[in-house]
Amino acid sequence: MAAFSAFVSSSCATIISGARQRVTFESEPSGAWVHVEGYPDVRTPGSLYLSRKNSYVVRIEQSGYQEQRIPIACDLNYVAFLNILIGGIPGLLVDAFDGAMGELKPEAVNVNLAPIGELAGPTKRADESNVSQ
Repeated sequence: MAAFSAFVSSSCATIISGARQRVTFESEPSGAWVHVEGYPDVRTPGSLYLSRKNSYVVRIEQSGYQEQRIPIACDLNYVAFLNILIGGIPGLLVDAFDGAMGELKPEAVNVNLAPIGELAGPTKRADESNVSQ
């Protein structure tokens, strides 16, 4: 029992951060649908608790507006390195198994949806592209 307690209590990222992370979604205009594969759809403003194990491509769409695709990357959660000081390899294994070693970025997604027929990003006029200063 003591070995099991040491094994579980040494998983720092699992204890501090958890295996899921809250990611919030906002859009202008609000009320857009947010689609993340494997999760229920939500409307903006809204949030989902996503597994820290994976990276995602979020689709945000609203009728009359261009769809936006936003990547959410799984980066390293540096809290997991506390295991080296406290518990070592067993804690790292628990954090790796349950996904707590990951950190999702960005954790807040805010998009401006462009109406269909308008360009979504900044544009450069042809006569400005070759101007030297």
